Amino acid sequence: MIRDEIKRAMNIVLPANTLNAQVQSEDIANNFPGQGTIPTRPLVLPYGLAARAPDGTNSMTARIGTDPGARYVIGHRDAKRPDPGAGCSMLYNEYGQVVWLQNGKVLLGSMQATHAYVFGDVLQQCLSTVLSAIAAHTHTDSLGGLTTPPLNAATFTGQASSPVDDGSMLSKTTVGS
Repeated sequence: MIRDEIKRAMNIVLPANTLNAQVQSEDIANNFPGQGTIPTRPLVLPYGLAARAPDGTNSMTARIGTDPGARYVIGHRDAKRPDPGAGCSMLYNEYGQVVWLQNGKVLLGSMQATHAYVFGDVLQQCLSTVLSAIAAHTHTDSLGGLTTPPLNAATFTGQASSPVDDGSMLSKTTVGS
């Protein structure tokens, strides 16, 4: 009886390797010696995250019930994953692309060449101000009088009206259903 309980408790969580990863499932290989590949096992990922690990990625599996093949993939261990730094978070892929939340900034790109994320509403206001100032710009002529606004002022006011002032340059977000 004790032996049966130990056997039941063993191998609840085991390492394995990813094969044929899909959005909802992947095959489990090398779960333990002598067991073949377990096909199309469900993936357990945090809500809102979709990911597909490359073949051969180390994975952790959990058994549900007594059948050795009744396993879920509950996580992956990527030995090559980048270090985002203490208190920081990162999304990354096998091609070196990252979205990095670091010290109050959102950075896009790679670990070697990251770019700060621009807030669209701040950029929109800046562009609106600059385009309006250019369209209305005048000079003092050699006699001390003011010149007219630029002859091509309509080009600048046109750019300011769309896509800047009408908001069409901003990404669209939806809240709720």
